Amino acid sequence: MSRWVITTVALLGLIGAYQLYKVTVVAQIGEAVTQAPPAVLPESTSRPAIITEVASRHFADAPWTQSQDVQVMQKESLFFFTQKYDRHQADRRSVQLTPIALLWHDPKRPDAAPYRMIAQTGRITFENPFFGQAISLAGDKAGRILGIKLDGAVTIDGPDNLAIAGENFIFTEDPAHLYSDGPVKFRYGPSEKSELQLAGTAVGLDVSLIPDPTGSLGDTLPRVSGVAGMLLRRDVVLDLQYKQNQTPFHVHVVSGSLSYDTARHVAEFASQVEITRTYPKEKSTLTDRLNCGWLGLEFDQATSENMDRQPQQQMKSLFEGLTFRKLRATPSQNRSRNSRVKVFSEENQLQIESQDLIYDLPRRTITLQDDELVHVKRESANVYSPYIEITHTEDQQLARLECRGNGQFDFQDPTSPETAPTQGIWAGGLKLEPDPATGLHRLWIPSKIRVLVPEVCGVEAGDLQAWIDLKRLFEKQANTNFLNRPLPLHRVLARGDIGLISSQLEVHRANLIDILIQPGTLAPETERERNRRGNRSDSSEKDPPWVMEGDQVKLVVIHDPLEGRIDLRRGIGEGNINLSQQQKTASSIGEMKVDGPLDFKGAAVDLVNEGNVQQTVTLFGSINERGETITPATVQLGAARISADRQMILKRADNCVEILGPGSCRMPLSTDLEGRLLSTPSEVTVYWWERMDFDGQTASCFGQVKCTMNGTAGNTAVVECESLSARLNQKISFIDPQRDAPPPTLERLLAKHQVRFQTLQYEGTRLSTVSQGSLSQFQFDYATGDMGGAGPGEFNIWSADTARFARTQGAEANQPAVRNTPRWRHTRVRFDRMSGNQKQNLIELFDRVEVLSGPVAEAFSTFKADQLSEKTTEAENGVLLKCPKLTIEQVRQDPTPMFKMIASEGTEIEGRFFRAVADITEYDQMNDKLVMRGLGKDAHLWFQRQPGEPASQTDARMITFIPSKNYVDFNRSSGVGGGF
Repeated sequence: MSRWVITTVALLGLIGAYQLYKVTVVAQIGEAVTQAPPAVLPESTSRPAIITEVASRHFADAPWTQSQDVQVMQKESLFFFTQKYDRHQADRRSVQLTPIALLWHDPKRPDAAPYRMIAQTGRITFENPFFGQAISLAGDKAGRILGIKLDGAVTIDGPDNLAIAGENFIFTEDPAHLYSDGPVKFRYGPSEKSELQLAGTAVGLDVSLIPDPTGSLGDTLPRVSGVAGMLLRRDVVLDLQYKQNQTPFHVHVVSGSLSYDTARHVAEFASQVEITRTYPKEKSTLTDRLNCGWLGLEFDQATSENMDRQPQQQMKSLFEGLTFRKLRATPSQNRSRNSRVKVFSEENQLQIESQDLIYDLPRRTITLQDDELVHVKRESANVYSPYIEITHTEDQQLARLECRGNGQFDFQDPTSPETAPTQGIWAGGLKLEPDPATGLHRLWIPSKIRVLVPEVCGVEAGDLQAWIDLKRLFEKQANTNFLNRPLPLHRVLARGDIGLISSQLEVHRANLIDILIQPGTLAPETERERNRRGNRSDSSEKDPPWVMEGDQVKLVVIHDPLEGRIDLRRGIGEGNINLSQQQKTASSIGEMKVDGPLDFKGAAVDLVNEGNVQQTVTLFGSINERGETITPATVQLGAARISADRQMILKRADNCVEILGPGSCRMPLSTDLEGRLLSTPSEVTVYWWERMDFDGQTASCFGQVKCTMNGTAGNTAVVECESLSARLNQKISFIDPQRDAPPPTLERLLAKHQVRFQTLQYEGTRLSTVSQGSLSQFQFDYATGDMGGAGPGEFNIWSADTARFARTQGAEANQPAVRNTPRWRHTRVRFDRMSGNQKQNLIELFDRVEVLSGPVAEAFSTFKADQLSEKTTEAENGVLLKCPKLTIEQVRQDPTPMFKMIASEGTEIEGRFFRAVADITEYDQMNDKLVMRGLGKDAHLWFQRQPGEPASQTDARMITFIPSKNYVDFNRSSGVGGGF
């Protein structure tokens, strides 16, 4: 609150009361304490020159004093004039004086104007009846004065422009009292020592005096020793003019009454109190105002210490050793609920409404209380609380603020009057006090707080602290944009059930948020950033907000006044972090659309932003003392997911992602294991143990890598290796992502070092094919379909038995019954190098190729080469192929895959009943047919027509052999020709 409330009200009533008492009581009797009653001048036709001079000089407005028949009494500096005096008919102790004039010079101020009093009629009552037939005031026969009654108009004036006008004054010793029920008008100042000017009016004056049984004033004066209290009964009007720091102020006070208790040093204004102060500022006149029903002022005896706290040092002498201590204002003495104390300051744009206002000068504290809510309005801000306590410094700066109970505030941005106001509500109270550790002020709301900034953010917390530079907060700034000037806010700390909603960030769960705001320099915005910021009003351009959950979040924010921007420098989150953003449009992985939010999860996160594209995000997982993962660090977009057991680093400037330690990556697949488009997406998951690097185009995994692909109907494939690289067909830019760019697809896959794989295929719910393999390296180009591998390599394939190399048994007599053939076939393929093309359904194996195939009882059982010589059904349907090169082509996909194999560059094939050597050997699975060719030489076939018979040899350029039908055909043979 402005000092005028403290200073002005403290001075107004007491100046008038003190001066009125001084001139009406002290001026008349104070100097006579040790003197005898003034002598009555003898009647004479000639008057002393001094009497004539006093009358003509000081009583020009009372010409009767210059008459020769006027009775005059003089005692040193006191002169008393009256025209006549008569004894009172009813009281022999009283004398009637008509008219009366009194003049007294203050011996302590010989150069100052004298005190004057003029009254129309006066009656003085003495202690003893002393009148006989003649009236005489000489001697001490009458005793002391017991009462004085002044009738009609009474005027008093004196030094320092003192003037008091009234009527019908009554003084009595018992009770010790000075009273007038008529109107009183008074004026004081300016003086030699002060420029203060006081003027006022009232109706009714009541001065209570202090009884003095000892008669310290002497035998002839009333037994009173001072003023006990003073009351201006009604219609009090005061006007005060003074200067403060060379600025002239005018204060106007209207009050129903004004009282002062000398013993308690308390002054009270009552009934419809209105105080108005005006003063010039620049080219305008400003107004401050206080309205209340009752106003109380308390004073202390002056000491060297509290005199230094006196608001107006130039007024000290007017209080006769008192200093102002406390002010209190209420709507009425019983604090009516239907009215309020109202304070208004035009310069500070301040308004206060309260049921109780207390100002304590020694504590420099203002206390506002209300049974409902105190209302404080400062410019466009409003604060409501049932209790507000404000403490200021010696130079009138805010030192401390406390609100108790539930409260609220709102603020209307003057630059955007069309928007809704910022609003806040708290439960329990708040405190603003100096923080010695930082030199700032700390705002602490220890209970639940909720703040809503329309179109910007809303926040809720169980405990909120903020560190504020008050000097910077209250600085007057020409620039209305607060971001283009130093911010007063340095730090914000929120705890407990924190929620935040904004256009860019939503916090759905947090136990602690610590925001540190630092001045600094930000890199200039790029054109793209400026365009995006300029289009924020366009909802189609706005990105969905990030949604965060976590136990603790610490942020360092940089504010650049020159740029008028705030940007995040560093963010640290700890404890079950979850950060997600819903995508405006579905993302694509290959031919597949991926819906869902972009989601970051982990035990902790560390974000470093050095400006422009220099951003690094480190996401941490957590493990226990046994090395088991408790909370992995994950990044997920729809069904796509990257996970790290320990640490994941995203570097935007380097356009890379690094995962240190174990992790995994899960991606949706739009095609099956054979490359066919799926109606329902499947997925591929890659695990690694050491690390993973991604540069925007190539992802490389190291250490015990395992890749699992899930197809439809339960079909799966697993690849294991020590190093796996996957390359996209185009680079993904973290620096400047292009929304309109076509979605990236997988271009190339490279597996190295101890490559192993396994596939499972089902027909309905029945397992139909199992494939296992190992290589030292494997690569696959998704664009061209080309594939290649380096050995030594080995494939093991289990499938339903469709190839039969044993002859079909006829209905010949004495033939044993045929045993049931096992339904599984195991095929083992060994090689040193491979190539092929998936789109052409072609695989080529090179160097020491060996294929061993035979029936087995169940999947994962193996058929061995030495079983070919056994007399078993498995051996009859087994085969061993050796060659330098083998080409395998898939000739049919559905309902059962069928293959064609071509072995070349010198082949050898062996079964239970046959053996063949040729340059080229072809096997057609659909027709169960072997074709062997010689290039410039014969192919050779050794074949037993019946078990136990000697093998016959056939040599020809081309031999066709169908084992299951006992069919052999040959052409251009050098031995036996024809067929059988």
